[in-house]
Amino acid sequence: VTAGLALKITGLGNTVSAPAMSLIILLICYGISAMGQFSVLDKLMKVIMITLSITTLIAVVASMGYAHQIVPGTAQEFNLFEPAHLVFLIAFLGWMPAPLDISIWHSIWSEERIQNEGKRDVKGGLFDFRVGFIGTAVLGICFLILGAQIIYGSGTQLATGGAAYSQQFIDLFTTSIGSWSYTIIAIAAFTTMFSTSLTCLDAMPRVLTKIREARNSNTNQNSSSRQLRLIWMGILVAGAAIILFFFIKNMRQMVDFATTFSFLTAPVIAWFGVLIVRKQMPKGFWPKWKFLIAYVGIAFLVVLSVIYIAQLI
Repeated sequence: VTAGLALKITGLGNTVSAPAMSLIILLICYGISAMGQFSVLDKLMKVIMITLSITTLIAVVASMGYAHQIVPGTAQEFNLFEPAHLVFLIAFLGWMPAPLDISIWHSIWSEERIQNEGKRDVKGGLFDFRVGFIGTAVLGICFLILGAQIIYGSGTQLATGGAAYSQQFIDLFTTSIGSWSYTIIAIAAFTTMFSTSLTCLDAMPRVLTKIREARNSNTNQNSSSRQLRLIWMGILVAGAAIILFFFIKNMRQMVDFATTFSFLTAPVIAWFGVLIVRKQMPKGFWPKWKFLIAYVGIAFLVVLSVIYIAQLI
């Protein structure tokens, strides 16, 4: 997705392929994370994310007055047992408000921040997590409203190419609030997605390194951990490049695959999260109503996953 936006903004869509631009972005992210400059960029990205959030809310409000013409035969009602509709729902929920892995990533970042700063700021960490998680949920709803107000029933088909897909995304905003917003939206969207790419590439190797350290209690050297993290990061870059160049035909297919896979693994990650609270946190850390919400959430994830898998079979 980041590559598609980059191709659109730079105008290189006709000369550079989406997989090639993806690899370039992955290598840039690798360099930033390897140099340890993630925290500096993270602060800048928060400003950009606020900009995107404000413009998204403005676009949603403005879209309410958009003269939406429904093309006969294009509007459909959602049906949970319609395979195509279920695929869309699973893909949407896979990363909304965020993949459940984010709780693991945030825990590791918080631990490392404590080690670097020498102080524990539980309230600050929870505040960051809640703002990001709830804020992303609100943005997810906003994007759904924008799609419903501008694209739904218009007969427009979502593009499969990176640059064209990104153009449609930007058009959601310019159609609502005017062409003057193009540059702001394009830059904000690209930097937000670049931040997401950097976050994922930085977080996953840290998780894998922590798993290795947990298996080997003697691995306490920072230099050893850093080397292992860089190796994992290199493996992820290589694996992503192989998938993008040889196994993914278009960007929409890639997005659907990634979000669907994330959703199907969510029940397992959620269950592990509940087990950690039950077995490792102090008694009374969660009141009973929080456990109830967690169990209902896991049940929802399991039931929807079973329905989806049954449809595939």
